Amino acid sequence: MCVSCNTYEGKSTAHSFLRDQGGSVLHLLKCRGCLERRTLPGRYHAALARMHLEATERHVILSRRCRREPWVEDVELNRGAYRFELSCWWHDARWTKTVTVVEAAAQSVSYSGRASAIISAARRRSSSGHWGRRAMTRSF
Repeated sequence: MCVSCNTYEGKSTAHSFLRDQGGSVLHLLKCRGCLERRTLPGRYHAALARMHLEATERHVILSRRCRREPWVEDVELNRGAYRFELSCWWHDARWTKTVTVVEAAAQSVSYSGRASAIISAARRRSSSGHWGRRAMTRSF
């Protein structure tokens, strides 16, 4: 990782680092321990849960799901669960969603597992050389 990204990771919130920095998860999985455990460091678990809620959680208005992405107002860790306060400023709606620490850790394993698969595929492609399989059969 370059010095700029390293500084950004150290000074930013986990959520903004994952959201704003391209390749951030791939960088975090360069750590041998994280790669072997197929998870991200613990400080990123709440951020991954937040990103998941932003992508999937919606309030219901007139028996339909709102199409707008909710805004996460606050997150609080209490008794083994993250309590997210969500809102939709389009409809002036507010609600809470609870994600247990175990669920957040499972999301981290799932998320980093997909990233690990991407890393493995990229390594296989790069180790095969520029010509790929044809390089072995090609005579010079």
